[in-house]
Order: sequence, then structure tokens, then C-alpha cells
Amino acid sequence: MDHAVALNQIASRFQARASIVGNGLTHEIRLDPPADALGLSLLDTVKSLTAVPVPIQVDLAFLGKWVRTLVPDLPADPATEDPIGGMPIVPQILGPLAALTTALPPSSLMMSEAGQGTVAGVPEALGRIKGTIIQTVERIADVTTQLPISVALRCLVTDESSTGASSAPVGAEFSTDDGATWSALAGVFTINSLAGAAAGTLRRLRLRFPVRFSELTTGVPEVMTFKVQLSVQLSVDVPAPPPAPPVHVSTGFIDLPPVPLIVPTIPVPTILVLCESRLFAGRKLVLVPSNSLIGTAAGPTLAAALDLTRTALDLLSPGSALSVFLGTAVPPAGLAAATLKSAAASANQVIVAAHSQVDNLDGAEFVFDPGGWFGIGRVSGHDFARSLICIGRPGTVFDFFNDFNQVESVTRLQVTLDRRLGCALQQLEILDPNLVVGESWFYTAPPRPAEVYGGTVTSFSSGNSHEGAISSLRFAGPSVRFQP
Repeated sequence: MDHAVALNQIASRFQARASIVGNGLTHEIRLDPPADALGLSLLDTVKSLTAVPVPIQVDLAFLGKWVRTLVPDLPADPATEDPIGGMPIVPQILGPLAALTTALPPSSLMMSEAGQGTVAGVPEALGRIKGTIIQTVERIADVTTQLPISVALRCLVTDESSTGASSAPVGAEFSTDDGATWSALAGVFTINSLAGAAAGTLRRLRLRFPVRFSELTTGVPEVMTFKVQLSVQLSVDVPAPPPAPPVHVSTGFIDLPPVPLIVPTIPVPTILVLCESRLFAGRKLVLVPSNSLIGTAAGPTLAAALDLTRTALDLLSPGSALSVFLGTAVPPAGLAAATLKSAAASANQVIVAAHSQVDNLDGAEFVFDPGGWFGIGRVSGHDFARSLICIGRPGTVFDFFNDFNQVESVTRLQVTLDRRLGCALQQLEILDPNLVVGESWFYTAPPRPAEVYGGTVTSFSSGNSHEGAISSLRFAGPSVRFQP
């Protein structure tokens, strides 16, 4: 048998199949050997040194008569002899030189005649050796045996979600013991043994991907796609005639068809809600990114988008801060959560527009009430906001300017989101938590603290109020499409 050819044929017929484990961030890839691989072994006829028992027949009779018998000839079978006595004792006679004689007994005693059996003699034996002797010898013989096949696996996981060159996923891990232990996934890695390596069982590899956030603009969450390139290497140790050692035969790494994986993300819509009054009351101006359909006639409502985000958070990141915030009803955070979930376009009450930046919040698109003569009573987004709510991915920055065209003559109000995915400010006059504000007959101190959720105000003016003073704004999410 050409063992290398046989191993290559088996390796080329391996199958890799993926399945989802748990919440979708973990995938298990199963390697199935071909059914005719006998539980992953190679049936072969090999030369083997074998111990073989060889029987040897033995039948030895005595060649002389050392007893007295009536018949002088040897019988065919000593067992049929009928001895009449032992050999007689030779009388020892002291000779002239004081030496013992060496003469034989007299012939009368040596004869096998009747009556001689009563003459004293030396007992002797008449016998036979007969039987089978087993001797073990070593022979080289052809033996049919199953040679166990060893499997090595090489794996390369690439991120196919973004255009351009494929790259390895950052933060991903792999396990070969059904998730008991995990190792960081970095480039190509090789595994010399897999879980379930016993005959007839599956070989398993688990891949676990980290949580990623994506921008939700249409109500259809984005997913990440990965390609898993698996390559198998098979080897056997073929026994050789002794005393030579076994011969190690191995294939190269043989590529299997790539396995695609789809991994969910947490979709987070970018939403800015400017409220006319403190504590998130009054009319609302809602802004979403320029490419977003959320809140518009062609897209899902804000409530539907947030429900989708919350569902994904509960599945992929249980106990997240945003999920808890959206579920609270206790003021003042509960007022902000209720405002988010109820905001929908309504004539003269809620304006929803898709703009990532606005140079003039007094434009016609942002007018709630045109007013009367000479614009008296006109209400627009200009100098409108007295509280606000921001929702977005970590790293999303919201900038608010007291002047038109995003001119920073007064230090901007800036909110930068973290993994809490939001910020709610119940007032915009005093943002510094260390500043003591007194009250008088003519002035009521704003509610404190300003942040009821998030606490990510990264810039504000300590000498000029932002309340009712925002004329332009912009916001932008992180440049990374799928963000950790």
C-alpha cells in the first residue's frame, strides 16, 4: 500500500461544518472524517515478527538391558519387558596386593534363568522417554491491522466584513476542549490534537468573537462575516520488519473548502434629542445621521430602533447600562428614557430630521411655530434646547455651539459617549458639579446634577450658559465600522 496516497485521499474528503453555540458569538466547527476511514484509521497489511509454537515429537527407548530378563533380545517397546531382578552384586575379594577385585559376578548369576530372581542384586531401571516438546520460534508474517491516523489542524480566520485586505479578528479566541479553556486567536495557528479524537467521534474547534457595536440606520442590524480556512495534515506510523523502527508517513497540509461564519453585532442608533424645557419636557427636535432612516417616514420609529438595540444588548451584553436606563421609570432618568421611547414626528411638537450637522438651527426645517407679525412668537431649534439626550456608539462626539456655523467664540458644549452608549442632561445652564449655585427671589438654581445618565460631558463653558443658547451643532460616530 502507498500510505501517502491513501492518507491524501482521506484528507481531501474531510468535511468541516459550523454551528452556533449560545448567543451567536461562539461557533463550533466540526471536522468529520470520511465514513470509510474506519473511525480515522488506516487498514493495512504489514510485515510483523510473530512468535509461532512448533511441536517436536520425542520417543527414546533404553538401548541396553540393565536388568535380568528371560528373553535376551530387546523388545520393540521397553514397556513390554518383564524383568526378573536387578543386576547382581559383584562380591569384592581382597587380592594379594590388598586391592579389590574387578571381576564380574560368575556367569551363573549373570544368566537370566528361572530362580535367579531371588538372588540379591542392584535395582536398575528399564524405561522409555516419549512425548511432545513445544519450541517457540519467530517468523515474519503478513498481518492485517488498523493503523491509527494522527490529525493536525491548521486554521486561519479572516475578517471579511470590511472592504480591502482581509485581517485576523482582534479579540477573538479559540478552544479545543469544548470551551473549558480559551487562547487568543492571532494569525495562523496549528493544533496537533483535537477534542473527541477517539475513533468514531467528531473533531471539534470552537471560535469565540468579542462584542462589537455597529451603527443602526435602517432597522436592519449589521452582521460581521468571517472566513475560516482549515487545513488538515494526516500521519501514520507504519511498522517495519524488525529490528527497523516504524516508518512515519505524513501528508502536507491540505486545504478544505472555506467555512463562512456570521457573527451578530449590537446595533446602536445615533440619536440626538433637544428638549424645549428642563427635565426633558416641552417640544422636541430629534436629529439622526444624514444617512439614517430612523424616525422618518421610510424607516422604523425611534422606539423600534431602541427596542432592537435593547434586545441585542440583553442577548450579547447582559446587564448593560443602556438597557437598564431604557427600562427605568424613576425620575429624572426615567423621564429621559420615556422621552426617547415616545419621541415620534408630530406636527408642531416633535420634528425629526436626518442631519449630522446643522449650521443654523433657525432654518425652515426646524421651525415649530412660525409666529405672527414680524416673527413674534416664532419657535425654532435656534436657542431652543434646555435639556438634551444623546444616544450612540462609544466614541461618538456631539458638539454644540452658541454661534451659527459651528463657530466657537464661546467654549463649545461637548458630549463624548462611552460604553454606556448615552448621556442625558436635565439642564444646560450649570454643568460643573463642583460649582455651588445659590437661589434668590429672582433666580432658581437649575436641577443638579446635570447628568442623569452617562456623565460624559467633556467640554463646557464655565462663564457662559448653554441653556437656550445653542445655534449650531454637529455629531459624528467613530470611524471604525465595527467597534469594540
